[in-house]
Amino acid sequence: MIKSKNDLKRYLASDKAALGISQRHPKLVGDRIWKYQRAFRKTEYYVNNADRNIFTKVRAKIFLYYWKYKSYKWGNELPVNTIEEGLHIWHGQNIIINPDVRIGKNAQISTGVIVGQAHGKCPVIGDNVNLSVDCKVLGGINITHDVVIGAGAVVVKDIDTPFSSWGGGTGTSAVGA
Repeated sequence: MIKSKNDLKRYLASDKAALGISQRHPKLVGDRIWKYQRAFRKTEYYVNNADRNIFTKVRAKIFLYYWKYKSYKWGNELPVNTIEEGLHIWHGQNIIINPDVRIGKNAQISTGVIVGQAHGKCPVIGDNVNLSVDCKVLGGINITHDVVIGAGAVVVKDIDTPFSSWGGGTGTSAVGA
């Protein structure tokens, strides 16, 4: 959770490094994923600090409105305070994440990913997890660190084997563990 300016700078630097970007500022034309992630982090900062004074409250409203507009435009539902630093969004469209989900550091998220609740419980995802195209992670499960979930996989059971790749209908078959 981004609580201070130093946290914001750290998150922005981690996200920039995860995206493999070396320039200081986004290009005027292009760099849409980087701009999107920067807006996401700044929205988190201002929403978390909206109670400080009237100016941050106004900024929080503006950033939240802008964030919701950008997310709606891309077909995303990315709630603030769910993803730790080092986020790498691959394509940026049709990503749906429940607000109660917790995703660790250095997450890689591709298009069509759904991370949501089932039976009133939400997943907890560890560090260095790659969520590939159109994968679904559902229910009150735990996914350990350093895991790749393959394209189109539906995961409804815990994954407790680090450094593994998972695919298939229920996440019951491991490849390359």
